Formats: sequence, C-alpha cells, structure tokens
Amino acid sequence: MATICETAASLRVIGDELDPDEVTRLLAGDPDNAQRKGAVIQMSGESQRIAQTGIWRKKVERRCPGDLDGQIVKLLTDLTDDLEAWAHLSEDCRVEFFCGLFMENGNEGIRLKSETIMMLAERHIALDFDIYAAEPGI
Repeated sequence: MATICETAASLRVIGDELDPDEVTRLLAGDPDNAQRKGAVIQMSGESQRIAQTGIWRKKVERRCPGDLDGQIVKLLTDLTDDLEAWAHLSEDCRVEFFCGLFMENGNEGIRLKSETIMMLAERHIALDFDIYAAEPGI
C-alpha cells in the first residue's frame, strides 16, 4: 500500500461558550484564527456572516507525501503538555483534529504511531477525517 499523497491537519476547539483568549491561555499557543459565537465575520467582497459557534483553530503545514503522524506531533508539542488544561478545555468544548487526506491513487494509506494516539487520548482529542479521492482520469 502506498503512502497517502498529501495530508492537511488542524486542531479545532469548538463551543458555543468558547472564549478564544481563554483557549489561547490554556494551550499556551496562539491560534491561526479564532472567533466567538455571534461574531460578525467578513467574507469576500461586501458579504458578512454571523458565527454560529465559537472556534479556535491552529493548523500545521500540509505535507506531501502525507505525514499525519508528524503533523499531529508537531502541533501538540508546540502547545502545552498540561493534561489538566486539556481536560478542562474538553469539559465545555469539542476538541478535535481535522485531518484532510488527499489520495492520488486508489489504494493509499496512513499510519499513526501508538505514542501519537496516546497523546491524542490523554488530551481528549477526537479525530475528524475528510478523505479526498483522486479525480477520475487524472
């Protein structure tokens, strides 16, 4: 089985009562973007939308060939290792890794090391996979 062509990953903390400043303090790291529920978000051009929930998001660079394990470890080691802070965060918010898997062929795979899975479990982080198949004829 070939290694997945490309991977994208970001940590997302989501919740209606989310306070981005509090998440930043707890995780000891700055987000790439964050918003409170009800915030006005400027879209392209003149359009705007209202945030339906709060979100704090930190991403790591895409990797080609895919290396989801390395991306998760990189992002988590850049943030706090205080498991109590992570537990507190997960009480009121959904904490998850968004994982984009981009396939070039029909049979590609990805592996996570047991140590990485343990890091996720200790921090109460769920995995959310979006898998993108290669376009037919490409």
